[in-house]
Amino acid sequence: MKLKKTFVVSLVLLTLAVLSIGSGYTAEKNEIRIGVLLPLTGYISHFGLMQEAALKMIEKEIKDKGGVGGFNVRFIMYDTACKPKDAILMAQKLISSDQVHCILGPFLSTECEQVFPVVNTAKVPIITGSSAKPGLTKASRPWTFRMIMTSDKINNLAITWWVKKHDIKSVVILTDIKSKVSETYGKAVAPEILKKLGIQIKDNIDFVTEDVDFSAQVTKAKAANPDALVLAGEYTPAANLAREAAKQGLKLPLLGDVPIVTDQYIKLAGTAAEGTCAPTDFWFGNPDPAVRTFIVDFKKQFGKDVLPHTTTAGMYNTLLVTRHLIESQKLSGKPEDLQKDREKIRDGLANLKDFQGLSKISMNEEGEALMDYYILIVRDGQWVRGTSGFMRIRGEK
Repeated sequence: MKLKKTFVVSLVLLTLAVLSIGSGYTAEKNEIRIGVLLPLTGYISHFGLMQEAALKMIEKEIKDKGGVGGFNVRFIMYDTACKPKDAILMAQKLISSDQVHCILGPFLSTECEQVFPVVNTAKVPIITGSSAKPGLTKASRPWTFRMIMTSDKINNLAITWWVKKHDIKSVVILTDIKSKVSETYGKAVAPEILKKLGIQIKDNIDFVTEDVDFSAQVTKAKAANPDALVLAGEYTPAANLAREAAKQGLKLPLLGDVPIVTDQYIKLAGTAAEGTCAPTDFWFGNPDPAVRTFIVDFKKQFGKDVLPHTTTAGMYNTLLVTRHLIESQKLSGKPEDLQKDREKIRDGLANLKDFQGLSKISMNEEGEALMDYYILIVRDGQWVRGTSGFMRIRGEK
């Protein structure tokens, strides 16, 4: 009898535990819940941890001020581990169980491709600070946004300047076909711009993110005898490609995309990085006082002498905008008004104009941020402005 009673009590406790897990957070009045999807583990976790540091900076500011606009703000964060399927499940949990007002993230374009349609159907605003593949927000309107310049917008003038500077007539492109943003850049964005400029693409050679030996790819590129190389990959494989090219005596002008604009690229590539050109919408050498303060505060929070990446700035700008919308959009904060508050945040994002973050930010009709961007080049081991003529250009096409 005692055994039976113990079993019944255990069953009741188990049932209550399951119900508790399913119900998520208890909604409270005057609480705004922000879901966050970051790659804290996995192959791109370095950037995800940097975004987490940016989040902690804003979270501390909010806590020190006792909230935002009379609301308590709760950040609910999940690690996607760079896995799109996990990102979908976590987004669904944030929407249904955690009942968030909006979602920040995910990081990768491969994740956003699958998460955006799900969140858009659920009618929850979502803002990525890092996914730069063109067309992702346009395909899932009107609830999806991004706080970073897309690859097509930011590369047009950069590639034009690079071609003219080096009098380039032909190139070989080396493309990471596992990374969506790199594949889009290497297979679509860069070729389209280069062809319009009359540049011959002698070959487009594939690799994948985890590759460590690039001797075969560089040997093949060398045999094509191009005037220059386009490195369509994240900073680690791009640096390894640059080093291998130098090792094989292939000393040509190098062009990369936004992901390589990091101090880590230069550290890994060494002297082989010299002369590399790339665009970015966040330049850590910017003398603007707001940028200088951000970098100092970031290093304190991150605990390492590492410069923030453009995706770190993208998350920080996203957080600044989100905080602004909580203050300005006259949210209710009441559990019964959750969907109305989600709509107010969406409308605030859609109508964002000349918001002053780390740059002046406006949102276009496709949910994409427009902001100043820069053409940079590696000189003496530093990313510096490649040209005074294109120093700062607003993001319109």
